[in-house]
Amino acid sequence: MAMTPWVTWPALTKFGTLGIMGALLVLAGQREDLLTNNMFDQEHWADKNAGIVCDERSLTARTEDGTCNILENPAEGSAHVNFGRNVNPDWVEAELTQRGVIAQAFVHGEGLPGNLALLWPLDPNCDGQALADAVACANAALPDYARVRAWQRLETPFNAADGLLTSNGRLRREAILARYRDTLFELQNEARP
Repeated sequence: MAMTPWVTWPALTKFGTLGIMGALLVLAGQREDLLTNNMFDQEHWADKNAGIVCDERSLTARTEDGTCNILENPAEGSAHVNFGRNVNPDWVEAELTQRGVIAQAFVHGEGLPGNLALLWPLDPNCDGQALADAVACANAALPDYARVRAWQRLETPFNAADGLLTSNGRLRREAILARYRDTLFELQNEARP
């Protein structure tokens, strides 16, 4: 039997199987369990919805950041809210490092209203304006919900000897978060409107 990600539900009455009706009952039970046991987050929706304006286009089109998909609660399911759009930091880091100015980028936005970045330039003598321009250029290529809201230049690059990179150069995210927790907290306060 070939391995496949597809499931073919047996006929309604085939002996020894659940059939389609059984499968639907199982799914209905699972859905009810999720709804009952806190599937929805406890955001302060009134605050999050205050600045969102949905117009007639929201009836037939979707916004890039996920707002106005649910007209009764426009922020639900949008970027940077629980159960919202996930932003893969690798994607944002790639945008930052492909412009020939930034050698290393660590992006963090999990549970935050915007992405934060720790940066190391290709040229250690690079000034802050060149980094700011590189971030602005990368942000211009990203949708609003994925843009870097605040960043900090690192004093030294990430390296394997410090435990911040793997032996093949990948970021050790948990180690970086632990080491730069205070810096990221300061950036988070700076990024607030």
